[in-house]
Amino acid sequence: IKNGTVLINNKGEVTVCINDGKHAAYKNYKDSKVTIVDKKTCTVPESSYIVYLDDEATITEMTNQELTEAVADLIEKVNNLEKENTKLKEQLAKKENTTDHNTEVSEVWNKVGTEDLSGISDGSISQIIINNNSLINTIQTNLNNNTSSISSISSRVDTLTSSLNSKADSSHTHTWSSITGKPDSYSSAPRGQVVDYSVLSSGSTYTAPSDGYFSVKHIGGYTAIVSSWTGFINGNDCANSGGNYCYVLLPVSKNESVDLWYNDSIDYIHFFSQN
Repeated sequence: IKNGTVLINNKGEVTVCINDGKHAAYKNYKDSKVTIVDKKTCTVPESSYIVYLDDEATITEMTNQELTEAVADLIEKVNNLEKENTKLKEQLAKKENTTDHNTEVSEVWNKVGTEDLSGISDGSISQIIINNNSLINTIQTNLNNNTSSISSISSRVDTLTSSLNSKADSSHTHTWSSITGKPDSYSSAPRGQVVDYSVLSSGSTYTAPSDGYFSVKHIGGYTAIVSSWTGFINGNDCANSGGNYCYVLLPVSKNESVDLWYNDSIDYIHFFSQN
């Protein structure tokens, strides 16, 4: 992992954004799952708690098969690095048959006199020992680097394995009657109800009748929805949409009020209840 951000609002809800240089994984505070972005990065301004992606980001939710393949690929890389690590250890063990290289070099100097290091020929015993010491240092450096790489990849394997274990099988289904722990009745809007709002002037306030989300369909300019409770904001510019409508969505809690700002044409304002 190269960098990441975790933000918690005053309700204990979490927004997460993690980058490792090749992928980005993120979850907004109302999302029920983590989304993976291929070869892009994400950021989370502390002023909004909403994840932002760069303009070219391609968002893909990895399937069980894709996650399995990703885990298998990383495991293979770990195994290859461990094999290389073992070879380096074997090479180091062979070179360490000389118990104390510094002592042996000193003994050789005592035998050859005060010969300057620069005058030692490639075939001399002194030069052979010096070369072996240099080779051992190189092997030890490579060994340390591989150990660090294995640790980093193992951490990524654990993360992907955790994501894979938390996903249900593709054939897994639930019926409404089989879900336990749900309320016997709902005091607010019925499950799945859509509430239509009249389009008021820019900056007007709308209040959520239940837990759910606001949806605004617009065209021709910029539109944004801002929560007066949390300060969360979501918006986009539909000025160059080629005549196609754009949509702005913002999840909210019951009785949460939002402000709608726009400088284009609003087609409708809907509220979708999650109950």
